[in-house]
This record gives sequence, C-alpha cells and structure tokens, in this order.
Amino acid sequence: MKFETLLKSEIMKMKPKRVLNLACGEVLIPNFLSDIDTKFYGIDLESLDERVEICDIDREKLPFKNGFFDLVICINSIEHFRTFSVFREVNRVLKMNGKFIFITPNIRNPLMRLNKTLPFIRDVRGLFYGVNYNYGVYYFMNDIETIRKIAKWFNFNVCRIKLFGFVNGYFLFSKTLSKLVGKLEKVAYKTNPDIQPTIYASFIKSGRVVKFCKKKK
Repeated sequence: MKFETLLKSEIMKMKPKRVLNLACGEVLIPNFLSDIDTKFYGIDLESLDERVEICDIDREKLPFKNGFFDLVICINSIEHFRTFSVFREVNRVLKMNGKFIFITPNIRNPLMRLNKTLPFIRDVRGLFYGVNYNYGVYYFMNDIETIRKIAKWFNFNVCRIKLFGFVNGYFLFSKTLSKLVGKLEKVAYKTNPDIQPTIYASFIKSGRVVKFCKKKK
C-alpha cells in the first residue's frame, strides 16, 4: 500500500473540517487529496502560493489560534526541522483528539542513512533530476523509537506507526541498476522489515503541553 492511499483513507474516515499541511512548499493541496471535502491551510518557510502562510516553526509560533485544526499533516518534511518545536506547536493548534499524521524517511534504511552521513549525495541527485535542495536535512526524528518518545513528551497517543515502500529516485538514470536495487530491496525487507524506507506515523492529541524544555543535543 502506498502512503497516499493510507493517508487519504484515514482522512476520509475522519472527515476533518480544517486541515493544516505543514511545510507544504508550493503544493497546498496534494493531488491525491484534491477531492477531499475540507478546508486546507498551509505553512512553509517560503512559498509562491498566496494561500500558504510563511513561518519558521523552529523559531516562531504557528499563526493560528489554539485548537483550530482537526488534522495536521506533514509529508516528507519532518526531517527538515531542527528542533522539537514543531510537535509543541502542532499540539497547540490541534483540537483535543485531533490527529497529527506525518510521512518521513526511516533512518534505519541503508540508503536513508547514506543521505545523513554523506549529505552531498542529495546535491548529486539534484543535478540528475533538476531538483534544488535548499533546506537542511537533520534526521534526528526519523526512527520509530524516537518518534514514540517524542509523542509521549508532547501528549500524543500513538494511533499507528507503519513501515513500508521502496526507495525511489536514486537510480532512475540506470534502468538496470534500478531493477537490481529493487530486487535487493525485496529480499532485504522480507528478511528485515524494520529497514523499509518510509515511516507513516499517526498520532492523536491526548492533552495540552504544559511545559517542555528538552533540547536536541
């Protein structure tokens, strides 16, 4: 199952009135959610879409009142945050029992680990595919154990954490290499499912964060 299918299914069951797309870039409403009957709001460091609010959550509060959203989503962007502030602010703007769902790389996957230890690889990929990676990638919230701890710190109950998928976008320049890596992945993930490359995490807000002073070392 693709994360798009899983996320859309969960949103359709929730039927949220207001959804915040966190770090959405230029895409306020992802194509696979375009037929969802809800009001989307967006946040990013910069965006050409006038509907997207500009905010650096590592330094600023989200420009929304407490308990404003039924759902907050973050698709492949948690790894770009440098602090835990994103969890505190998401908790604040969510209604009680509201959901926070994010999709992010699993740092236990060998290729994701390579991204962290050899960050220049992202720039090389950018040259191949014409992508400009402007933002840092920190990967300190990208394993299941850490995600569970952070959820507890910020009064979220874990609804679902699922690992799935295959690595995409690394070897498109060579069909032969891409097929070979795909075959190796099938064997590796069957033997060790904990290294699948994508984490789908779904949380429910269970309480308000009164105080939190822990900082990333």
